[in-house]
Amino acid sequence: MSQESLMSRRSFVAMSAVSSLLWASPGIAQETALDVLFSDEETGSWGNVFDTGPSTAASFSFHNLGPLISPKTLKVTRRAARALKNLMSKGEAWPVIPHTEVMKIGLHSPVVTLLRRRLAASGQFVSQYGDEKTFDSFVEVAVKRFQSLHGLPVNGIVDGDLRKIMNISPDVRLSQLKKNISRLVSMSGSLGSRYVMVNIPDATAEVVDGGSIVARHKVAVGSVKKPTPTLSSNIYAVNFNPYWYVPASIVREDIIPKMRSDSDYLSKNNIRILGETGKEVDPSEIDWTGKQGLRYFFRQDPGRRNAMAGARIAFANKHSVYMHDTPLKDLFGLNRRFFTAGCIRVQNIRSLIKWLLRDTPEWSSSRIDDVLGSGKLVTARLAKPVPLHICYITAWASSEAALHFREDVYFQDGILGG
Repeated sequence: MSQESLMSRRSFVAMSAVSSLLWASPGIAQETALDVLFSDEETGSWGNVFDTGPSTAASFSFHNLGPLISPKTLKVTRRAARALKNLMSKGEAWPVIPHTEVMKIGLHSPVVTLLRRRLAASGQFVSQYGDEKTFDSFVEVAVKRFQSLHGLPVNGIVDGDLRKIMNISPDVRLSQLKKNISRLVSMSGSLGSRYVMVNIPDATAEVVDGGSIVARHKVAVGSVKKPTPTLSSNIYAVNFNPYWYVPASIVREDIIPKMRSDSDYLSKNNIRILGETGKEVDPSEIDWTGKQGLRYFFRQDPGRRNAMAGARIAFANKHSVYMHDTPLKDLFGLNRRFFTAGCIRVQNIRSLIKWLLRDTPEWSSSRIDDVLGSGKLVTARLAKPVPLHICYITAWASSEAALHFREDVYFQDGILGG
């Protein structure tokens, strides 16, 4: 192999997560929005491991070298696209991995030879020593790196779903790269020296300060039917222990049907009905067999079972979405986190709030903890608004040998039937 060809291969670290059905979390798709919010009575504590513990990201995370939206990301992503196009022009592509047995360390099979070639074709190093038909520790490490670069659970096992991803063709990947380069270009202006960036397909939020990532949070974003919008805005306030005003869509699709079968549903979940003047309305006065309930406002009291739990982060937008806490912290343990009604749930939101209020003198770390624990509705306005950017990036490079792909959850890449 020529040195040029070798460098081209190393410049392209390929593949992607694909159909939104591949990693569907059992139960999430079948449950209503309120089922997901209120199913667990023991959640909501700041001490929950998924909220306050360290990141659960594996040690095979290669995208923490710098902010996603940056001149470097754009430069190396363009370079990776050129490298892939060059490989395709030479007729050099990865082999198809047949759908046979699950492959893991210790397996001896001719298919492992193809797997080694597939991993090498996209830049994953596999030692040339040993039996090429054996799934050894070198192959396992390469598989884990491949999984990490695609936002998948890192277990070193090649199952049917991972084979599907490995077998996506180079021309599909090149098309996806081109679309994402356009997105990166569109965001190439000044984002601010201190900002928060949410990437929907990756379901993560980057906290950027002075050009460096100072924190990364797992988030849950909108479902395909209720997508989180892409936008740029400014975070201007934090609402501690907020009320939750139930969206009309949830009232129509969830609350009204539930009230028909359980007249105590609202009281069980601390939800009050308000008329246009703000006066509380008795649920027994409403005819739940029709759509009369849509005439009113539904407000959930602050507390452990509140849909936003301890806090809401407010930013200007026309979509009525916001970032917020959640009583179900264990949902951040899911690999796929695309199930909200458009808002953004944030893991360890307390840490993010303290960073946002860092330059607001009256809001010390201890005061934030006290207010969160008080259960009282309090609003803190930031001394200086912090920019927020919500983007949709499904493919990017973080270095010469690290090209990432994510699931095109909203089918915006125009590929694979999207």
